[in-house]
Amino acid sequence: MSDISILSNGVVTAQSDINIGTDGKIIEVVDSDNIQQYVGKILLTDQGASTLDTAYGSTLDSFIGSKMGDDANLELIKQTIISAIGYAVNNYSDSLNPAEQIQELQSMTYAIDFSQNASVLSITLTIISATGKTVTSNVLVQL
Repeated sequence: MSDISILSNGVVTAQSDINIGTDGKIIEVVDSDNIQQYVGKILLTDQGASTLDTAYGSTLDSFIGSKMGDDANLELIKQTIISAIGYAVNNYSDSLNPAEQIQELQSMTYAIDFSQNASVLSITLTIISATGKTVTSNVLVQL
C-alpha cells in the first residue's frame, strides 16, 4: 500500500493521503517514507476521531494544558505513544508491504520545548521495518 505526498520547491510541506508535487503530478509515498507518514498519522489522529475505528489514534491531545514537567505526565506520554503505535501495528500491518511494516520500535526520545507560546512535544522514534531497514520518524505535537 502506498500513500502520496505534497512538495513545495522540492520540500515536503504536507504528509497526507493525497499529495501533489510542484509539477502537478501525484507523488507516491512508499517504503520508509510511508512508515514515517504512518507514525505521524497514528500519533496526530485523536483517538475516537475515526468513525471506522474509534480505537485508532492516540490520546496525546489529552495532555493539552497539563504540567509537562511532571514526571508522571512524561511517563503517560511515553505509554500513550507506545500504545497508539502498538495498536496500529497489531491491527493494520497486514495491509502493508514488508518495507512499510513496523517490526520493532527500537528507541524513542521525546522532549518538550517550553520556549514557544504553547508547549511543543518533539518525538523521535527509531523503527525497524519488516525488511530490517532502520527508519527514523520525527513528530511534533503542539500541547
